[in-house]
Amino acid sequence: PRKQHINSASDFVLDLNELKSVMNEKTKILVLNTPHNPTGKVFSEEELKGIAEIVRQHPHCVVLSDEVYEHITYDNVKHVRMANIPGMFERTVTICSSGKTFSTTGWKIGWIIASETLFKVISKPHRSVGTPMQEAVAQCLIKAETNGYY
Repeated sequence: PRKQHINSASDFVLDLNELKSVMNEKTKILVLNTPHNPTGKVFSEEELKGIAEIVRQHPHCVVLSDEVYEHITYDNVKHVRMANIPGMFERTVTICSSGKTFSTTGWKIGWIIASETLFKVISKPHRSVGTPMQEAVAQCLIKAETNGYY
């Protein structure tokens, strides 16, 4: 790996050639964290397209995209979902969390966004039990959108 002198999250640039060099036919998953905690790095659409181009070269590789800080960005930087990059929805599992968005970390309520194929595999070992807090989070999501919370 090459050393980078980084003073802020905006200084960090993923070396796509290095990523490409470490991925092979055994690579099954790429874990992506954007917006990143603790650095605040938000991958741009162009950076995500570059990552997607590499991932698409590996037919058995899925992206696990941790986007729990999707609404917490700085300097008007726009968060882009990896799943929104062309050809990536079918191979991306997006993780979201009410804990980060609404400062309700104790509730431990999150969700995933995935294609039906990926969801069927993920949901086999993971089941959810409806709680009043889940309903509260659903209402918060609706109200946040209409009231300009984000």
